[in-house]
Amino acid sequence: MDSLQLISSKKEFIYFFISLFLIFIFNIFYEYFKYKDFIKEEVYLDRYEIINIYKKDDFNILKLQNQKLTLFTSVDKAKKLQKLDYISIAVISKKISFYEYLKGFYTKSLFIEKIEKVDSFKKSIFIYINSSHKDEKIQELFNALFLAIPISKENRQIYTDFGISHLIAISGFHLGILGSVRNFVSV
Repeated sequence: MDSLQLISSKKEFIYFFISLFLIFIFNIFYEYFKYKDFIKEEVYLDRYEIINIYKKDDFNILKLQNQKLTLFTSVDKAKKLQKLDYISIAVISKKISFYEYLKGFYTKSLFIEKIEKVDSFKKSIFIYINSSHKDEKIQELFNALFLAIPISKENRQIYTDFGISHLIAISGFHLGILGSVRNFVSV
């Protein structure tokens, strides 16, 4: 009796891993076809949300994301962009490897235009938090806690030194999960 249960559990185990492997292969093919669409032309134009802004001396580096991909590009400091803004941007898509495409990559931008979009609930909370607090560090802290918006490298180091960085990382994640559950239940 025990040997039959052992054989049965081994078969279930093998089927489980074969299923996971097939799902993995399907996802890789799906991402590869999206990649081929991305590199089909030398210049790729699409709309993105600004996830984070990394400030440098002469320029800013933007982390951009949409449903298709995540990328990094640099822009002039004169552009008045902030986190959660929507932009239309043309980027150079040649010479990007499939591996770089999967993990997020840096590329040069040719054209950037801010899109005036009706504010989302997340954007309205972001604006409210920023208008309620004058100190930039406090603004970033509350945006990270309530909206899971990434914080700057300098502030991340401060929170790590105080030993509270894990609380900041998890707080926005939990609120995102609760918001998703709320949306799912209300449908």
